[in-house]
Amino acid sequence: MRNVRFLWSLIGALILLLAVVSGAWYKGAGLAAVAKVGDETVTEQALITQLKERYGKQMLDRMIDHQLVFQEANRLHITVSDQRVQEEIQRIKGHFPHEGDMPSEVQDRLGQTPVQMEQEVRYQLLLKKLATQNVKISDEELRAYFQQHQTDYIQPTTVHLYRLLVKTEAEAQSLFQELSKGGDFISLAKERSVDAQTATNGGDMGIIILKDDSLTENEQFAIQDMKINEVSAPIPVEDGYVLLRITERKEEMIPTFEQSKEKVFEDMAIAKAESFDEILNRLRKTTNVEVKDLTYR
Repeated sequence: MRNVRFLWSLIGALILLLAVVSGAWYKGAGLAAVAKVGDETVTEQALITQLKERYGKQMLDRMIDHQLVFQEANRLHITVSDQRVQEEIQRIKGHFPHEGDMPSEVQDRLGQTPVQMEQEVRYQLLLKKLATQNVKISDEELRAYFQQHQTDYIQPTTVHLYRLLVKTEAEAQSLFQELSKGGDFISLAKERSVDAQTATNGGDMGIIILKDDSLTENEQFAIQDMKINEVSAPIPVEDGYVLLRITERKEEMIPTFEQSKEKVFEDMAIAKAESFDEILNRLRKTTNVEVKDLTYR
């Protein structure tokens, strides 16, 4: 199976390629230096050529697969709700509280940015629906399976978390006082946070499970009892001190059979369904897919 995170990492390179071709190219960007090694210069054009030759076909195939699935789902009026996508993301994370326990493919997927992860999960869910649309399973079979695997459908506690990291305790205390007086967390995070992952987004870490491995034990302990929009006191971490704020919280839920029925059906039906490769191959044959550049055929 294709390495998902690796493929997604190429998107940035392709965006760079498009930017060069569409805009900067006219300014001679093809000869612009992106690195210098001793007396030798690595040009932007050389970098782009290497990316296209090594990964272009692989990335294009993946992009075509996504388009085929989204178009076929749209044609058949098959949809996946935003809530279902988030539930699946949290369910995946909840099954692997320790990163080392994850299969490599799951680790790859969870290494993406939130937007890329949502797109990939939506793609996978739509692909599953296309594969299982003609599969029939009785309610009795579904219910029996659910009772045997009920713990698999527990939805762990999640929070929408914001994080502001500074180097010193004094600065953290000063910011805490400012925030306690009504200061805007997002603006201050953009201006003062040294967290490279979240500063530009105002400290937004997205929706994460309470025991997410990206948080230290001190951070996990702090947010256990935090209220909505409350700001934590400074918390010592390896890189300095953090202030945390949650804007949304969903407590652990043990769903009923009816609440889990759609997911139970997916899990059971996939064993009886057409394989994903068969679906994608069939869609390629029935859809007008024309690769114009011979390099990628």
